Amino acid sequence: MNPSADGRPFKNNYLRMKNENYPSIISILRQRVEELLKIKATDGVWYISEEEMMKLLEELEKHYVELELQNKELSVARLTAQEAADKYAELYDFSPSFYFTLSRDGRITELNLSASEMIGKERKDLINIPFDNFVSDDTRPIFNHFLSRVFTSNTRETCEITLFFNEEMTPLYLQLTGISGKNDEQCLLSGADITEHKQAIDTTKRSQVFLMSSLESLKNMIIHFGDQNYRYLYFNKAHRDSMKNNYHIEIKLGMNILDCIRSEKERKIFKENYDHALRGESRSNTWISGNHGSSFYEIFFNPIMNEENAIIGVTIMSMDITDRKRVEIELEKWINMFKPKAN
Repeated sequence: MNPSADGRPFKNNYLRMKNENYPSIISILRQRVEELLKIKATDGVWYISEEEMMKLLEELEKHYVELELQNKELSVARLTAQEAADKYAELYDFSPSFYFTLSRDGRITELNLSASEMIGKERKDLINIPFDNFVSDDTRPIFNHFLSRVFTSNTRETCEITLFFNEEMTPLYLQLTGISGKNDEQCLLSGADITEHKQAIDTTKRSQVFLMSSLESLKNMIIHFGDQNYRYLYFNKAHRDSMKNNYHIEIKLGMNILDCIRSEKERKIFKENYDHALRGESRSNTWISGNHGSSFYEIFFNPIMNEENAIIGVTIMSMDITDRKRVEIELEKWINMFKPKAN
C-alpha cells in the first residue's frame, strides 16, 4: 500500500490498488492525486487528511461507475443504431420500389438494387450520371419542373414520366415521389412502375375512341345513355340533332333528359319506359316525336349494369322509321280506298 501524506497507510478497501479486479482508472486517478499531495506537502502549503482522501476517491469511483453505465448505454444505442442501419440498408436495397438520391443538378448520387436492375446497369456505373439522360424527350420538361419544385417547395412532390434505357426496351412509365434532404443539396426520389396501369388506361381510351366512333357512324341510329336520375351520360350526334329538330333545344351532358322533352305526353311515356328499365326490364315501342307528330321512331330501353350487376342507368336506342311509317300509312290509305271496290 502507498502511504498517505503523513505516512500512514490507507485502510479503506477502495485504496487496494494492487487488486487486479479494481478498475485501472481509479489507480491512475489515485496516483495523480498522491503525486499532487506530495508536491503540496513538500511545499508546506496544503495538507489533505486520510478521510478527505477517501471521500475524494469515493467520489471519483462514483463518477467512474456513472461513466461505465453511460458507456454501456452508448454501446447498446450504437448497436441498436447499427442494426437499424443494416435493416434500412436491406430494405433500401431489396425493396421492389426504385430509390434514387439526386444532387441539386439532377445527378445520381445513390440508388438501390431495384433501380439499377430497372436501368440495366451496375450501380457503380450510374453514380454521377444525370437522371434525365433516361427520361423521354416529351416528359423531360415535366421532370425538370418536378425536380425544381422538390428543392424549392420543401414538401413532397409527385410527377409521372416516361423512361427509355435503350432502343430495344419498351418505354417504362414511372410515378416519382420526391422530397429534398436536410441540407437542400440532395433529394430523395422513390419510383413506382405504373406501366401496366398506364397501358390499361391507354387501352381503355382506345376502346372508348373506337366505341364512340362506331356510335357516331350510325347515321340512322339515335343513341343516348342516362343515369338513375335521368341525366345525360352520353348522346351521339344523331340524338343531338333530333332533339334540336324536334324540340329546338341544345342538349348537354348532365342535363335532365325529362326536362328536354317539351311534350308532357311524350315525357310521361318516356319516363314510364325509363323507369321499367331501371327496374331491370327491357322495353320497346313506337315513338311519335315532334310538336306536330312529324317523326316516328322505334325505341328500345335497356338497363345498364355494372360489374356487380347493379343497375346504374339506362341505354336508349332508337331508329328513325319516319319514311317507313309514312309508306305504311300511305299503303294503308290505298288499301282502305280499294277495299270497297274489291267488295
